[in-house]
Amino acid sequence: MNFVRKSILLIICIFASFCIKAQDTINTIQKDTVCFNANNNRFILVKMNVFSLIDYTPSIQFSYQYNVYNRFHIQHEAGYITHLLSPFWNSDSRMQGYRIKTQLKYYITPPDNQIDVFYIAGDVMYKRTNYIDEKTFNMYDFSYFQDIQFKKIKEVIAVSLITGFEPEINDKRIIMDFFGGFGYRHLSIFEDISPDLKMASWSIFRRREGNFNMSGLYLGFRIGYKFNSFFNSKN
Repeated sequence: MNFVRKSILLIICIFASFCIKAQDTINTIQKDTVCFNANNNRFILVKMNVFSLIDYTPSIQFSYQYNVYNRFHIQHEAGYITHLLSPFWNSDSRMQGYRIKTQLKYYITPPDNQIDVFYIAGDVMYKRTNYIDEKTFNMYDFSYFQDIQFKKIKEVIAVSLITGFEPEINDKRIIMDFFGGFGYRHLSIFEDISPDLKMASWSIFRRREGNFNMSGLYLGFRIGYKFNSFFNSKN
């Protein structure tokens, strides 16, 4: 079975387990369902980032969220990046890395409203990947050309403004987190190449070593489960 089939099977299994848990209420969320109380600090949300599985540099990514004050919550997220999850990277690239993110969320919807919970958030993200790249180099003053492999490292620091909403379904334990936003990204690329080597060519679609500032657009979806918090035992 090739990688694409395995990836599709993995995603189907994730969604199948989610649908079994949610049953048929996922299609018809009751209008009188009370949203989870953003003021209540007696719970923790543990979530899986579904969209991170289909990213260009895919990762297995989880987060947890807890209340810090009134409607303010903090969410920490971390993920392991690997070429094993991606159809765009082969095993020879040995691509791997990690992504970490911290988000401060403020819930706009009053906790006594009988509607889905809307929030705004600011987050900071750091991502690091390394892999083996290959390019053609000029050897000995253009005497001949040679393909050489070298290690490449990419680091991204990003800040963004996010909006989203988190409806509850079924037994008010399962949370769906839909979000989107925009922000700023700083990309740094490092190449482990001898200074004596000169590249014969470089694709305009692939950046070379250096620092780059870019804008970012973000869309995502997480599935979470709400646990009673061990941080606070008050009624």
